[in-house]
Amino acid sequence: MSHAAQVRIVFVLAIAALFFSNAIAQIEGSAVCSQPEIQPTAPDVTSHYYRPSCGVTPPKVLENPDPVWPDLSLRIKHGTALLWIGIGEDGTVRDMEVLKASRIEFAESAVEAIRRWKFTPGMKDGQPVPVAVQVTTKFDR
Repeated sequence: MSHAAQVRIVFVLAIAALFFSNAIAQIEGSAVCSQPEIQPTAPDVTSHYYRPSCGVTPPKVLENPDPVWPDLSLRIKHGTALLWIGIGEDGTVRDMEVLKASRIEFAESAVEAIRRWKFTPGMKDGQPVPVAVQVTTKFDR
């Protein structure tokens, strides 16, 4: 390989390294975290929950009783429910909203189960904070 070709390869690698280091700095830096820290996750929920990001650790599940299989036809073998849940500083579920479900019966069963879930609270700067997360509940026979 000629000296000129080696110089071009080094130059291209240096430019690529500069580009990627700037991109990583934007991802890890204030560009992502400059958005307001407290935002609603669901459209019609008040904005008093943090999202797990930018120095906010997510809650961890301590107890999560399974949902009860709803009374449905035996033909139905699978289902899902996607919910938004707001978890308070004490680790209890404070707010909840069904975002999507394959059937209303799965949504109802998921809501009843998630009301009984317990969490360690989300943390920010070593203090418990209210955090909003999305949860998918799967039903399989």
